Amino acid sequence: MAMGNGVERLAAFSDGVIAIIVTIMVLDLRPPPGVGLAAMWPLWPTLLSYVLSFLFVCIGWVNHYQMLRQVERVSPGLIWSNMAFLFTLSLIPFGTAYMAEQRMAAFTVAVYAFVFLLSTVAFIPFEAMVARVRKQGAEQVEFKRAMVRNVVALVIYGAAIGVAFWSRWGAFAMIVGASLLYFAPGRIRRWV
Repeated sequence: MAMGNGVERLAAFSDGVIAIIVTIMVLDLRPPPGVGLAAMWPLWPTLLSYVLSFLFVCIGWVNHYQMLRQVERVSPGLIWSNMAFLFTLSLIPFGTAYMAEQRMAAFTVAVYAFVFLLSTVAFIPFEAMVARVRKQGAEQVEFKRAMVRNVVALVIYGAAIGVAFWSRWGAFAMIVGASLLYFAPGRIRRWV
């Protein structure tokens, strides 16, 4: 992938920030004080939240990578929308650790859903800026499909915040479901 006009620097900086985010998350995975499955059992909230958070950060990186491949030149708007997206991604380790430490209490699941919502909200202006500075020939239809997927995810993450106070597991399932939308682009395709 040959990127010019500052795109390489933006991609390299973003890759570094995302790598640090993943590193911070993995540092919260501490071995149990004992040996065996019984000693590991209390770690299930931490492991579960780590897996989903890692998946979400990977989704963010893959989509970010795909967007930057479309960019012809870097603009100030693209840089700042990128920074906003990276900021919201940097909150994922906090939400992950908080939910895990409090054993998925309802409020912490709502906070976790809110962090996912923020990251999705921040990705939308980034996508819009990419659409403005994209290379000639880049398909506008792909941007429309991505926007539909983001709006659907926003609705689900937003609903999960409220559902968390009624059913923390229901809200967690909604967070997982919204994240999995990014693995089913063909299903979204027929909506656009």
